[in-house]
Amino acid sequence: MPVTREHPSITVETTISEPLPKKEFYASLGGIHIHEWYPEGTRTNRDIALLLLQTRTGQPLDEDRILKTTGVRNRHIAGPHDTVQSMARHAFAPIADEFGNEIVGIAALTSHPDDKGLYPGQNHAASLATYFSLHNLLPNLDNRTANDQPAKETTDIHIACSSGAEAVAHFGRHQKSIGKSRIAIVGAELYTPTLADPTKGEVDPSHSYAIFGDGAGAISYRPQDLTVLGSLPVSFDPNKANALRMQIRRDLIREPALWLPIPVTNYTIGPDGAIMFTEKFSMDGNAVYEEMVDLGHVIDWFIDSLKIDPKDIAAIIPHQASSSVLEGARRRLREELREKFYINLEDGNYSSISLFKALGELIRDGRVKLGDIVILAGFGAGLFASLQAIKLGEK
Repeated sequence: MPVTREHPSITVETTISEPLPKKEFYASLGGIHIHEWYPEGTRTNRDIALLLLQTRTGQPLDEDRILKTTGVRNRHIAGPHDTVQSMARHAFAPIADEFGNEIVGIAALTSHPDDKGLYPGQNHAASLATYFSLHNLLPNLDNRTANDQPAKETTDIHIACSSGAEAVAHFGRHQKSIGKSRIAIVGAELYTPTLADPTKGEVDPSHSYAIFGDGAGAISYRPQDLTVLGSLPVSFDPNKANALRMQIRRDLIREPALWLPIPVTNYTIGPDGAIMFTEKFSMDGNAVYEEMVDLGHVIDWFIDSLKIDPKDIAAIIPHQASSSVLEGARRRLREELREKFYINLEDGNYSSISLFKALGELIRDGRVKLGDIVILAGFGAGLFASLQAIKLGEK
């Protein structure tokens, strides 16, 4: 159903409830299983172009310009009743139903933790475990606690766009403890409430609402299905750490949890103690570009440091941020790796779940197979990156 919104100069009719062709996707390769779930609402490039906005340089933000600079055509938009936990449950449900008794650890990823749908005193991962009756969880692998009590392996990871790679690293550090059992990583991103809405007169010079989408994804595997060959955390120029600022309720980050000091937007404390943000998500696109394009050189060095022959790399999967950043990083890779650098942003940037979304696409397209070596490259707020070299089972 079309929704009419008032704009300072025009009335815009946007089809935010028009679904994309599919909202659920499944992929499997050996013992790796990936399921994605997205809300039905969408925002198209035409919707944005109808707002008659301009870039920082005064150019019209038309459909062609949006596609050229971001690579995005559509982005899924959450409905009023969607929450981080509800979307995570949708994504995890088929995996939990099939493999629940085998799962000994679960990590929940989100850039914007909330408290909707959580069980009392539990974080997102523990609430998923309770909801799906996961009874065979290990004690927390990093010896973290929840409410000063020993915790199960139910870890929340809040490192924004690097969370997916960091979750793989987390379980990779404990491959021996996990043995032949199975783990699950579930991500859910609810970005749109944190972004400036131009239909309400809110201004964001970086036009982040043209990039981000809302949705959830889940991956489950055993260490022999997805083996971590090497990890590399990377911190970029600390003077540009504020290039990405986010609305994060740090008071809702509950142990056990892994997180970095990602810069937050300004907020005030209300009479009831609740945090009220006074600004939206913000991004200095130029600063992010200047730092992150060097990721190509870092990936080259990482592969060499592991003594992996570049010809043995089947794919390099970066966080699907924006086409301009990714194309810049690809140009800095050695020539023999550029064609293996995967970019597909047509339906948006989904932050912490984008690596698994991209891996699922490569599996469904037959572009990776059992025994392949793949590089995961999460990067974003902080400015921080996480590189993981993984092997996808055995031939």
